[in-house]
Amino acid sequence: MPTEAEAPMGTVGPSAPIELTGFPNPTGQPEHHPTSTSNMSDTDLFSATCPKDYTEFRGICYRKSEKPGNSFSNAAAACRKDGGTLAMPKDAATDTFLISLHKPEDIYSIEYFWIGLHDQHREGSFEWVDGTPLGEYTSWGQGQPDDHGDGEDCVLFSESNGRTRWSDFPCYYYFLFICQVIPDRTDDDGANEGRSLKNFIRAHRSCMVAVVVILTIMGLTTVILMIKMEISELSVAVAALSNMDIKVKPIVSFEKVGKTLVSVQ
Repeated sequence: MPTEAEAPMGTVGPSAPIELTGFPNPTGQPEHHPTSTSNMSDTDLFSATCPKDYTEFRGICYRKSEKPGNSFSNAAAACRKDGGTLAMPKDAATDTFLISLHKPEDIYSIEYFWIGLHDQHREGSFEWVDGTPLGEYTSWGQGQPDDHGDGEDCVLFSESNGRTRWSDFPCYYYFLFICQVIPDRTDDDGANEGRSLKNFIRAHRSCMVAVVVILTIMGLTTVILMIKMEISELSVAVAALSNMDIKVKPIVSFEKVGKTLVSVQ
């Protein structure tokens, strides 16, 4: 009978959802780790730092533009310069926050703000600027969207019966806008000072894709070795890969030495 050190690893248990409850142990059963993200918010794991003039809400930073306004495409380009996009209120809470953010000081004035929603690719098929389709939540004003007049393909906040709602409007009109960016997140304990979650995602999206493509062409099993200190960071990498339609399954974790093997299928 083989000793414990010589015993085979056994089969890997089923991979966990993105909010990982732990990695499979050698017997294939999920272990619980105190650093698991299942019961922890982003603010428990990282301290968020928004760029200047941005305000944080639910882990995302938002900024109202200053006058003068801009067209939808130019507004989107301005947000990209900050490393973000036009704001995407995909739920009621975010929508309410953005309304409070863009409200003018003069309560009797009306200001219009572009948000990151449009149907420029296909009339009536609205999508967010990150490419995701409009979901169940909407906040259209009365009679909106109506595509009235000259091609109303972009969406903004406007006043409808005394309430701020969404309206479609021609994209070339100049209005103010709201940007959103993912905040820089550094480890609370100061470890790996200077790194940020945003930089981690950006760096590993490109290198992981390169590794996958190269090894796949060579006909080899694709395995990525990541040297990271926190399981929470690994979950971000897993989420990034999953968004690229790459199936990811953790094999085994060596927390003490900070190494994690991830199989990419």
